[in-house]
Amino acid sequence: MTDRPEFNPLRPMQHWIAILQRAGIAPNSDDDEAAAALPLPLLPLYDSFCRTRVQHSLAEGFLAFLERLQELDAAIPSKEELDQAPKLEKWGVAMRVTTICVFTGKVAGHLRIRDTASIFTSAVIRLDPDRQWGRSWNRYYRLGEYDAEAAEVSVDAGLLGVLLNLNR
Repeated sequence: MTDRPEFNPLRPMQHWIAILQRAGIAPNSDDDEAAAALPLPLLPLYDSFCRTRVQHSLAEGFLAFLERLQELDAAIPSKEELDQAPKLEKWGVAMRVTTICVFTGKVAGHLRIRDTASIFTSAVIRLDPDRQWGRSWNRYYRLGEYDAEAAEVSVDAGLLGVLLNLNR
């Protein structure tokens, strides 16, 4: 019997949130303890998070990061947020080699990426059960047509690890 949190493909970040919560880091924890509790696949997200804030200790940073993940996981976008969100067509969800899930697809309406470009996003935080929207670490996406094979080329090239089939 394993003590691992159950994986939910609609809310893949909950797996990591549970692992971080079980670490039991407190505001007065020492920096070595906080650093050891941060799973390697989350380091890029944590580094990105830390660039936008001042923290006094690793433990405080760890707890603020956990709180931000929980906020993003619980959030549901407003109509205005979705109206402004880029749209992914022929999208899918894949797991990076690091066990972090990403959206893949052809984007439209992104501020920095040309329309119809094939992309994979930052880490998936949440996927609407009706598949109308998804939340990555960086932004919301409106979701168009789902394509279970959307990331096959990236998987074949070794850029992504495993395709997740949401047709079940």
